[in-house]
Order: sequence, then C-alpha cells, then structure tokens
Amino acid sequence: MGRVSLQSGSTSAAKISQTLCGHTFSAEHHHFLCAIARRRGYTGNIWVPVPVVQSLSLPVADRDFIPARLESSNGAVSVYHSSQFTESLEALRQRWKAHVRCIESAERDRKATLLASQVACDALPLSTNGERFDSATEECMLRIMGSRVTASRYWATEAEAKWLYRAPFTDAYLLNAGNRVVSRANELCRPMAFYNVEGTIDPGRFNSFTCRRYDPVNYTGVFYKPAVAVRMKAFALRYNCLHTRIWITPRRAGMLGLSIPPDIPPLTFSLMKQLSLINVSVIYRTGAPVLQVPPKVDADAVVTSEDAMEASECQHEKGLLILPLS
Repeated sequence: MGRVSLQSGSTSAAKISQTLCGHTFSAEHHHFLCAIARRRGYTGNIWVPVPVVQSLSLPVADRDFIPARLESSNGAVSVYHSSQFTESLEALRQRWKAHVRCIESAERDRKATLLASQVACDALPLSTNGERFDSATEECMLRIMGSRVTASRYWATEAEAKWLYRAPFTDAYLLNAGNRVVSRANELCRPMAFYNVEGTIDPGRFNSFTCRRYDPVNYTGVFYKPAVAVRMKAFALRYNCLHTRIWITPRRAGMLGLSIPPDIPPLTFSLMKQLSLINVSVIYRTGAPVLQVPPKVDADAVVTSEDAMEASECQHEKGLLILPLS
C-alpha cells in the first residue's frame, strides 16, 4: 500500500484510532488511517483487524475497498473500518464483549486448573521481557516444561536467541516440532513461534537479570521507539550495561568530558543524517566538562556553533523517539 503524505498537525480534535477491543494505534498508523478514512468518507475512529473479523465472523458489507494494511516491526496486519460492516458499531462491540466473556471464563477455569496442579508462580513460563504469556500459550508451555527436567522457565523466538542474546538454538532443537509453541495472543501481531531456551547453546544466558523489559531513554528521559529499543537491548546485553537506560550521542559525551572505549562502537542509525548513540554505562571520564564560550566573530561571518549542532542532532533523534501526540 502506498504511503499517504500528511501534514503534521494537532490530533487533539480527533479521537485516536483504536481497534474494536480498545487498543490504540501508534501515531504514525493513526495519521495513516485518518487519511484513508477521509479519502473514503468513513466516520468514526474504530478499526477491526482481519483476524478479529475472521474469529467473530463479522459480516463485511463494503467490499469495494480492501482493508488497510499496516506495517510495523512485529509484522503486518490488515484492518477494516467499522463503517464497512453490515452491523452497527454497537452490535460489533457487543459481539466483542461476548467473545471476551468466553475468554475470561476460560481463563478462570485455567487458573483453577493451575491452582489445583500447584504450579508455583516462580515456575510459570516467561518471555525474554520477563513477562507472562497469554493463557493458551502458557498452557502449552507448561505441558512441555512438565515433561522435561532441564526445561527453563524462559522462552524465546529463534531471532531473539540468535540476535539479542547471541546464544542461538541448535538446529536439531529447532527441527523438532514438539519443541515449538506458536502464540496467537495479539490481534495486531503475526503468530510467533517460541522455544524453551534449554535448546540454546548457552541456556545460562537467560536469567532474571537478562530476561526483563528494557526501556531506554535519551538524556531528557524520552523513550525510544520499540524497534530502536530492541537494538539497544542487544547492545546492553553484549556489553553488560542492561542496568543503565540512558543513551547519549558521542558529541554530548565529549562535551561532558567522557570518552568511548575504542573497542566498543556506538550504535549507528541512518535517518536523514547518520546518528550515533552510546549507553552512558560504557563511557568513562577523561576530563572536565567543556564550557562552551562563543567566540567573537564578525556580524556577516558564517559559524557552525555547538548549539546549532546540538539542535541538528536533536532534530534527527526525534525519528527514533516516542514523541507525545500533539
């Protein structure tokens, strides 16, 4: 699907685009969906992912337009606008609520089963973010873990083990379909295959310290986008700085009298201009912070000041940050 060019403006006048179950879309996807809605004459801000349409057997009336396709780091998903169905939005919501009630009932039954089987909380399977899985996925994982003495409580995708933790699964382990658990928990993400980290070349690499959520921030405390955070977590795992979330540019490090070890290359991002970032935990002090004193120059001279360079870096870094909707 071609990208729609949008002028930046306030979104306060319009409600943020949401799915039928209440998930909000990212700012980028929100603007993209708003452009499609305006072009097609849709009203309202509710969109329904195709997997939900199929799961609830929702009747699509407007087949003149194909669903909008959204791309993200987790894959792609297509969504229909609520105006494209034969039923009203309220009827669609009632269908979803009934679906949720069924899920909640199944969840209560599952919890009762877990309680009866006396599965301790510290034995439940966790992701590489240290988070529990959905009930269906967790149940499959528990069955596998219960049959193996060497099983770990941590589960990872093939890419996570190889790229993030530098501890890939063995080929033999991946080829055995009995080691695979496919999760279909999130309507906005493609199904994902998880494996117990017992099958990696270094299961000890996965523990309570390394398997936790990493939310890096810049020097002003603004969070980086998920795709950026994944690269930063890989760096933090490799250089043992997962305990520090702050990242700065090499230029700012120099201004603070800090140096980057020659054997640790900064992360480089190619935006409109190349931008490098480094975790503050791996740099060390080599001198006092630099006090910037503007030199005397002629009125008509062209000067590239530190302030101008910093403004340029900040502008380029915005593409990596989760900025508030404005």
